Amino acid sequence: MVGRALAPGDLVLLCGEIGAGKTTFVKGVAAGLEITDSVVSPTFMLHCVYEGRLTLNHLDFYRLDDASEALIFGLDEMLDSDGVALVEWADRVPSALQPPYLEIAFELGGGDPDERVLTFTPAAGDWSERLAEIVP
Repeated sequence: MVGRALAPGDLVLLCGEIGAGKTTFVKGVAAGLEITDSVVSPTFMLHCVYEGRLTLNHLDFYRLDDASEALIFGLDEMLDSDGVALVEWADRVPSALQPPYLEIAFELGGGDPDERVLTFTPAAGDWSERLAEIVP
């Protein structure tokens, strides 16, 4: 649902511990953006780009130490184009990311190892209204 609802310039922050499902979620978003390439975790590359209905910029801030390091990605330019950005480990350098954005927090479920609890938090822009499209 998220991939189909995204529009050019959208920023989505993905927060949660290792193994919480952030990269798996991005794979689903990529399918919604009609991307046929195999999506991989950008942990070691830090930034992967995939082409589909929109350009998907998949970033990973896990290895960043401060907000100044996040500036090298040129996130503003990515969002000014026909692209969207999904940022894993966005909570590592929160001051580098300004609203509007949709934050999605991933938590491991109770007893089922495959269960995840996702919390969607809109920050400015029209995300509050668009959230109804994503989470019925």
